Amino acid sequence: MTNVANVAGGVSDIKMGPNITKEYMEVKSGLSASSIPEGVDQAIKTAGAINQAGLGGTAISSLVVDAGAWESLSSKQRSALVAKAQSGGAYIRVEPGLADAARKRAQKMVDETKKKEQKQH
Repeated sequence: MTNVANVAGGVSDIKMGPNITKEYMEVKSGLSASSIPEGVDQAIKTAGAINQAGLGGTAISSLVVDAGAWESLSSKQRSALVAKAQSGGAYIRVEPGLADAARKRAQKMVDETKKKEQKQH
């Protein structure tokens, strides 16, 4: 798995065992970092559900966040969130451009809606 946040404040790649075949992801693609703590809690709940379902050796839970939003947090906040995620059996993946892609998808939807409305009038 690539771009996994670590408690030192950086990101690294982590090799998963050969039995890991599924990744359950919670995605927080917004520009604001305010949703990241909630995302960590959701990823931890998913990790717990994975274990309760007996899939602990074959599936993982991760939170995927925008790199810009992640970097807007202080190093102390990032470290605390990574430690919390790890203690709950979840990972945090940091992806560049996630917010930009979400913004483009949203703008495309707005543009398509406007076109449909214009055709109806």
